[in-house]
Amino acid sequence: MKWTQVNLNHCEAAQALLTQSIREINTDVAIICEPYKPIAGSGWVASKCGKAAIWSLKSPVQEVRAANDGFVRAKINGITVYSCYAPPSWELRQFQTMLEEISEDARNRAPLVIAGDFNAWAVEWGSKDHTARRVRGARLGPCKRRAGAHVLQGRDHRAVHFEIHGRGRRKQQPKTTGPKWKDNSLDEETYTDSLRHA
Repeated sequence: MKWTQVNLNHCEAAQALLTQSIREINTDVAIICEPYKPIAGSGWVASKCGKAAIWSLKSPVQEVRAANDGFVRAKINGITVYSCYAPPSWELRQFQTMLEEISEDARNRAPLVIAGDFNAWAVEWGSKDHTARRVRGARLGPCKRRAGAHVLQGRDHRAVHFEIHGRGRRKQQPKTTGPKWKDNSLDEETYTDSLRHA
């Protein structure tokens, strides 16, 4: 299955380009943050606030959970997928609550994909800023380990493309059309220090 993850930043032109490009590259599922508008009658499911969406272009969507502001979960072809959006305006506690809900909900749902815009910055991913969002980046590591998942975070209008073959085995690493980052380089000392000062 071919997947695309992107934040559209509520932009009509970006959504139009996404619609065109995913059809050209034959994407099966799009994981979208901050869409311009829902695409009615098309395998589109969204979070309660509408800022995290999953668009299944070829297969029926099953087992939808959309009761949360920060994420929506669906099952598509046996793969559980989460689309997540954590606005930068959220307090750290609200962000942590969302991560806890996702990691608890994702337990025993393998294979799974967790992707979205967590508005989390980390120097390890190429960010140049050391702000409170860096703490968000540090908190993603334990969520990934508890859920047993790869967590993808893209940047506005820059799509991440990846493929999953068979029962959730990833054949190739995600390809991004923008800057790259490491998702497995958690600095335990920095993480522990950030928790003490949070």
